[in-house]
Amino acid sequence: MKQAPTYRLLFGITAMIWLFAASCLKRFEDPADYTPPAITANMTIRELRNLHTLGNFTQVTADRVISGIVVANDATGNFYKSITIQDATAAIQVNIDGFDLNALFPLGRRVFVKVKDLWLSDFRRYVQLGGSVNRTVPASPELAPIPMALLDKYIIRGEAGQRVNPLVLNINQLSDQYQGMLVRINQVEFIPVDANKLYADAVNKVGVSRTFGDCFGNAMVMRTSGYASFASARTPAGHGAITGIYTVFNNTGQLVIRDTTDIDMRNTRCSSGSPVVLLNEDFETTITGGDVTLFGWQNIAESGGRKYAAKSFSFNNYAEISAFNSAQSNMTSWLISPAFDLNNTANEVLSFKTKDGFNNGAVFQVLISTNYNGGNTPWTATWTNLGGTIASGSTTGFAPNWTNSGNISLATYSGTNVYIAFRYAGTDPATGAKRTTTFQLDDIRIQGN
Repeated sequence: MKQAPTYRLLFGITAMIWLFAASCLKRFEDPADYTPPAITANMTIRELRNLHTLGNFTQVTADRVISGIVVANDATGNFYKSITIQDATAAIQVNIDGFDLNALFPLGRRVFVKVKDLWLSDFRRYVQLGGSVNRTVPASPELAPIPMALLDKYIIRGEAGQRVNPLVLNINQLSDQYQGMLVRINQVEFIPVDANKLYADAVNKVGVSRTFGDCFGNAMVMRTSGYASFASARTPAGHGAITGIYTVFNNTGQLVIRDTTDIDMRNTRCSSGSPVVLLNEDFETTITGGDVTLFGWQNIAESGGRKYAAKSFSFNNYAEISAFNSAQSNMTSWLISPAFDLNNTANEVLSFKTKDGFNNGAVFQVLISTNYNGGNTPWTATWTNLGGTIASGSTTGFAPNWTNSGNISLATYSGTNVYIAFRYAGTDPATGAKRTTTFQLDDIRIQGN
């Protein structure tokens, strides 16, 4: 009993030591009071963007500072070596030659950018800010990012935790003035052929475009990088809202999400009486200078060794095929759509556009199949010629305008794996009759109710 006070004394001393230690630890871990950087913006992002003329490189010569809040970074890999900042007037992508930028520039951090001596340019019409111009290939100069070694010279980090509310817009309201801005589109869903599909090709690291639309036939593209951490996840099959950064690629508007939490589509899809887009392809995401490569599409040379090529003119991408200079007595090529489902819609119609050039009789057909297996030998399947209006008559050059196919009815067809093919047949023998017509193809769309 006499020792009890000793135990109480020891317990009290121990408790005081723990309280003192906890107090010291708390003071050590608590962040210091935030002190904003001694810098002020004297130019809006809109004013900065207005300095630039599309197709050119523009160096900023005035001593100006812009300020914006980070609305996109490289956290999930869907944005590469860049951050996007937005103020009350506009937004812009800032290219930085570094990785893990999200650690320095998390979403919601305010940043100040000293833009004097930096450069403005546009890639496929998407305006960006960078550190210099790479003229290694004089015929193809490109905007170079800001080196990490110079990051602190140009970019000052401000307070974190700032909130940017997305602009709520409809698909048909989006335009260049919203480039880079965080937007939200309500009452949309992925078209049936792109619902419950992989966001991108994570295996081959290839980006993929998925089409979403509203219940009134308006549609646009969501682009996802093959390097995105969520590339192997699947798009939702419901109806709801999508939030992301509005970008452009040539004449096509695109939405790029930061991660899958930007999509909330848990509601019931559009009613069967509303227009439903089953397929929408304008080729704007193809890389020109090579064969057409699109996720889910087949580009096959049956004979003659030539496939459909990705081409571009006046900021518009399209597919092109020709036997000219092939030196082949028999050249047959196929461009085949992804499979689409005709069992859950009615009154479906197909439309597309074509141009012909130096037309001397090569054959261009649009075909449909319900038993093609998606493989490399489409000629073994059963195909039916759908007809439609195909460009013709341009014998001495290229047609000045695109020819609309008209609405081609698919209402008599059914199936869950239906394909559309564009088949070209031409010849270019060393001697004898040549059929080398060039055909260009664009804006393929299937819609039903």
